[in-house]
Formats: sequence, structure tokens, C-alpha cells
Amino acid sequence: MHWHRESPVRRAELALAVADLNCDSVVIVGTPVDPRRQDRARRQCLERLLWDLRTRSVGLVRAESRGPERDRADTTALAGFRRKNVMPAGMRFEHGLPAQDRCLWLPDTVAGAILADLRGDSRYRKPLDHSLRVLLVELG
Repeated sequence: MHWHRESPVRRAELALAVADLNCDSVVIVGTPVDPRRQDRARRQCLERLLWDLRTRSVGLVRAESRGPERDRADTTALAGFRRKNVMPAGMRFEHGLPAQDRCLWLPDTVAGAILADLRGDSRYRKPLDHSLRVLLVELG
């Protein structure tokens, strides 16, 4: 399952299914994104997300793999976050593949719903609003 390949009807079904799980979702939206600095923007958003998850005592963060080279870049950034005490020693971070871990379908659905909302189509976000926090990060 990948949000961008799903039909509008299927996207609505996915948003409702995620809403029925009644799990908290935190979305970090960084703006404005300079296309030449997307990796930096990702690091800034990841840092903010980890800080928020730390305050919630989250022990495991699993993100979709973006390939070996980009996953290594995340690992390097994570080491810096640990040094800055943004990411506590007890928090683990893993990369996974959606084909092997269906839990990764959840953030894909939530992120897709938020992106659609930012583009003016709120129908997918509305079912998620009861358990959704969207945090804006000004990228610099």
C-alpha cells in the first residue's frame, strides 16, 4: 500500500481505518522547503519529531527505509541527536519496509491525508482529527 497509488475511494477507506484504530498521530510539517536542501529539512523535522516522542516516553521509532545511503544519513543524524540529548539513550530507531511491516502503512496514510489537506482537500484528514497533532517547523 502506498497512498499516492491509491484511488480517492481507497484513500477515504484507509483514513477511516486508521481513525478507527484510535492511535495518536504526530505529524511534523516543515516549511518552506528549499528543494536543494531537502535532506537538511528532513533532519530538522526528524529532530522535532524525536523531541516530541521523547516527551511521550516513546521507546521505538520505526521509519520507512529510503535506501542504504539515505538510511545511513539518518543514522548519522540520530547520533547527533543523541549527543544533543534530543533522543534519549533508551529510544531505538529502526528502518523498515512497508512490504514487511504493515505498521508502516499507518504513517503513510496519515502523511498522505495531511498533504492532501495542505493542498486543499480535507476529506481524508477529517476522520483523523480526533487523534492528530500537526506541528509546524520553520525551516532555516
